[in-house]
Amino acid sequence: MFDTPVEHIAPTLLLEGTSMWRALIDDLSAWARVVTPLDPRLKLSLPNGNVEVVEMPMDAMPWHRWIEAASDCDVAIVIVPETDHLLIQAVTQLRAAGIEVLAISNSALRLTSDKWQTAKWLHRQGIPHPETWVLEPETRHPICSHPLSTMHCQTSDGFIVKPRDGCGALEMRCYVDLDQALNSMSPHEITQRWIIGRPASVSVVACQVDHRCTFLPAVWQTFQSHRDEASDSCLSYQGGLGPVGHEFQLRSEALATRVIKSMPGKPSGFFGMDWIAGNDPVQDSVIEINPRLTTSYVGIRRMIRENLTRRLLTPQIQPIVLDVHRESVTWDLSSM
Repeated sequence: MFDTPVEHIAPTLLLEGTSMWRALIDDLSAWARVVTPLDPRLKLSLPNGNVEVVEMPMDAMPWHRWIEAASDCDVAIVIVPETDHLLIQAVTQLRAAGIEVLAISNSALRLTSDKWQTAKWLHRQGIPHPETWVLEPETRHPICSHPLSTMHCQTSDGFIVKPRDGCGALEMRCYVDLDQALNSMSPHEITQRWIIGRPASVSVVACQVDHRCTFLPAVWQTFQSHRDEASDSCLSYQGGLGPVGHEFQLRSEALATRVIKSMPGKPSGFFGMDWIAGNDPVQDSVIEINPRLTTSYVGIRRMIRENLTRRLLTPQIQPIVLDVHRESVTWDLSSM
């Protein structure tokens, strides 16, 4: 966002981005040499030792400088918003330059970076997911991702309009009436049925060597509802709480396993899944696939006894060992 004044960057986006960056830098530099691009406008402290900073010029698209910075590295880890296809651009350009990027495949990136494509893919695979609508390009008439769905397993409490390629729960509007939601939707947005339940997420780390996926502790997500003149209300991400209890961990892993098995290519690196926990497992529903590290990592790393980043490159069969009690770790944007 070099072409955006710092004061105009969404505060939540800046907080989440810098928090993920700091957590990853701390963990990686404990055992490896780390090279990190840095926006010179941000005054960010760095750990002593194994971190080399490469200040970026004020270019709107810094991919060529990222390639230069990564050229002497074994692997690259990219955390970029899906907005405007930026994540896909970053990963594909680095891979095209011969950089080993720890991420899901390019095909999977295209599926998961567009929430409309995600919805159609999950419905084709029979994975529970809310009904989703988008405007047909020619007629501007709303079309549904799963028009034959009976929704018999999902209880609904309204509809959410959000960007097709958004991140961080930005620009999410809530409506009680479907027609109101559809009429408010722009060509770059989707409307989704709001599934009743408790919002949660589960993160995965996939090893570069054997592509073994390790499920990290699932967590609850915290959202805040605000009054909004253009809709009935709007939502914003506030943080999280975890780890969840054993039953919900198993339910999250069951859903995530179905997603991973249907995902094209062999995964590596960090990725995650947002889901809704219903009153019973048959009402659980996948909401989004996050094709990168997510903010939950800042809390998850405080729940366990190991440095998770070692699993990126070192095959391990040992499960994650929790070092805390259920729902004892919290994080929120105000404290990051």
